[in-house]
Amino acid sequence: MLLAPTIAQPSCACAQVLNNLGGALLKAVGVEEGARAIDSPYVDEAAHALSLAVRLAPSYHDAYMNLGILYRSSDRLQEALSMYAAATRIVPGDGRAYDRMGIAVLTSGARSPRDLRQAATAMRTATALQPDISSIWQRRGDVQLALAQFAQSMPGGRIGAAVHEAASSGVQSLQSGSALVTAESSYREALHAYERSRTLCTASETCELQLHTQVAVAVHGLGTRGRPLTLRVLLDAMRALQLAAPNTSRTFNMESPPPP
Repeated sequence: MLLAPTIAQPSCACAQVLNNLGGALLKAVGVEEGARAIDSPYVDEAAHALSLAVRLAPSYHDAYMNLGILYRSSDRLQEALSMYAAATRIVPGDGRAYDRMGIAVLTSGARSPRDLRQAATAMRTATALQPDISSIWQRRGDVQLALAQFAQSMPGGRIGAAVHEAASSGVQSLQSGSALVTAESSYREALHAYERSRTLCTASETCELQLHTQVAVAVHGLGTRGRPLTLRVLLDAMRALQLAAPNTSRTFNMESPPPP
């Protein structure tokens, strides 16, 4: 949801008015977290108002957050991440900005390994600051799953049997800059995050179904050979999927790699 002023209020009343205006314009055209901006002059007006707000009040947390929402909805990932990073510097203890970094990367069509690593770090902070929110833990798992699948698919974006076997043994990795990301460690962290999310998600059947699906994908990517506990997690997830949605659950071939 778009942010009304709640914390870190600006000293300049004009900045607050501009932030309210920008947020109202975005809401008017249906720009919310996870949605795409439509081609509308209101979006340009919102960007102008919010940009002016942060120029007038450089420490105005909520204006940076709303700018992040606007840029993310326009698939301007780097600008969105920059706005959310600015918000974290102003209010380090507000987990929403870290969470929205993860959302921005997960919904972007132009993310890089570096973006995924940045999102992974942000989601760890988000879960530390807001440890009782199921959806944040799930997004942490989704980021790790994306990292693992990217590492496992190297080179050329294709996952071959040899690559899959190496990844299951913890050999296949992704080297980018100074950071090393292994497929196995990311799959393991994804499973941890999904399990935590599942324990917090008790009221929504949709949440449970989606989580079991992601757990099945993560376990299959990690591999079950020589891992009886991991195999048990996969079987439990598949049983839950069959009970919840018998016409939509899918069967995974344990001897072949997961789909890219």
